[in-house]
Amino acid sequence: PAARAPPAAVPCQFTAFPKVFNHANVCANGCPHCDRARAGFDPICYCDDACESAGVCCCPECAGSDTSEVAYFCSSGAPGAPTLAPTAAPVTAAPTAAPAKPVAIMTTHYVTDGADGVDRADSVEAVLDGALRLPESPKGSADDFPAVRVYVVSSGIDCQHAEFDAKGVKGSRCVPAYDALTGTACAADSAAGCADDDIGTGTHIAGTIAGKQVGMSPDATVYAVKLYANGEKGDVVDALDFVASQREQLGEDELILVALDLANAGDADATTAAVARLVDLGVPVVAPAGDSFGSGGGGDACALTPASMENVVAVGSLTLTTNVTGGLIDTTSDFSNSGKCVDLFAVGSDILSAWPGLGAQSNVFKTLSSTSSSMAAVAGAMANLMSLFAAAGEPAPLPATLADLLIQGANAGPPDKLLNTTATNRVLYVGFDDADRYPTLAQYFNALLGDIDGGEP
Repeated sequence: PAARAPPAAVPCQFTAFPKVFNHANVCANGCPHCDRARAGFDPICYCDDACESAGVCCCPECAGSDTSEVAYFCSSGAPGAPTLAPTAAPVTAAPTAAPAKPVAIMTTHYVTDGADGVDRADSVEAVLDGALRLPESPKGSADDFPAVRVYVVSSGIDCQHAEFDAKGVKGSRCVPAYDALTGTACAADSAAGCADDDIGTGTHIAGTIAGKQVGMSPDATVYAVKLYANGEKGDVVDALDFVASQREQLGEDELILVALDLANAGDADATTAAVARLVDLGVPVVAPAGDSFGSGGGGDACALTPASMENVVAVGSLTLTTNVTGGLIDTTSDFSNSGKCVDLFAVGSDILSAWPGLGAQSNVFKTLSSTSSSMAAVAGAMANLMSLFAAAGEPAPLPATLADLLIQGANAGPPDKLLNTTATNRVLYVGFDDADRYPTLAQYFNALLGDIDGGEP
């Protein structure tokens, strides 16, 4: 039968109950939030009858889905049709799906208001637009995008949190791995509680790394390595040696990195040796520069281990502040350590991320400020970079090369509080398709895969 004319207006809207996270203009020129990458998270979609019968639903891959919990929403605006404010720009026809191209491209992933360390990272200027541009598999499918194992060495992780769900499976991107307080590896079928989080820091970090709404790398899987709890601290060398043993068991083809939530090791020499072993095995290590709350401002990261180590990516924190014209600017957080040992800065002030909740019903979020939060954004960015190389069928570069790529592609930051220079203050920028910032990366993928789509979000 002949195709029916589309309704006069088809406003497309995105929501995540009960709060609408996206700005009203995200649906111009189609519905980018219904693209392949977002569909990879198995969204629950709603298309009202008028849209669906006219064949102009903004998320046709989800047409006919159960509407018990709307995540993507397309309405004709017809009388009686459901609506969700705010209304986006009208779409008059369904966009024709382009065939998958064998190129590395960037796709748009929407993040929750408050996940500023993630939101800020894809722009040259300090801009928050509720969106993060992520690399997509050259094959055009989230299933083909190699996932990274990110071992979060911290207070454990609430793996039942909804941020770590994937394809409808609860907590499937979070794995309890090791409890350094007891020296116990978590069994694959271990009951809830192994490497669980009773403080919250580890869950918050993991959310910024891999959360589906607040994370930098929503395809990554986080592995909980519990180093400390209330009033207790395990052996950091033991925790790092566990990750090294995992690398040796899994082999070099597995993509692994470590987010080490440790400001100052008690035994600097032993920690240095344990980190060096990981790096020698090809495992990048990212750590916070350290916080100096209540001491009159941040101190020198070079005084701390592991931040002072050359083979560790040490991350300081930025705060987004408003200038005289009403725009945002990057400023070094008052609490953040700085100095020549800090490799990168990312927004780490007032960061919204996952928080331990109510077991199977866990969907709690909390705002924290720390260099551990900024470290998490960089760890997620490195996970994406590793996946991008693997998607091209190439092994991930050595840890030092990965770090150099992020450092060379970074934005210039505010003057260093200790050195009075911008020389070491580099702000995380994940525009991996930006040939000016990532010329080596662009040349590499141009040769292998074709031109990388560019442009600001």
